[in-house]
Order: sequence, then structure tokens, then C-alpha cells
Amino acid sequence: MCGDYNLRREKRYVEVDVRFTPDGKIRPLAINYDK
Repeated sequence: MCGDYNLRREKRYVEVDVRFTPDGKIRPLAINYDK
């Protein structure tokens, strides 16, 4: 699909919302792609 190809091409930055658990581990909440 041409649209999917363009989307991959424009994908440059990846934002990941993380949250620290009481154990000190990093838990990803959501992954947002900057279009």
C-alpha cells in the first residue's frame, strides 16, 4: 500500500510514555509515533 509506505517514510521520532514501578522498573504505557 502506498499510504503505508509513506507513513513509514515520514516516521522519524518515536515517543514512549514510561512509568516507574515501585520496584524501580520502567513500564511503557503507550507508544506514540510522531507523524
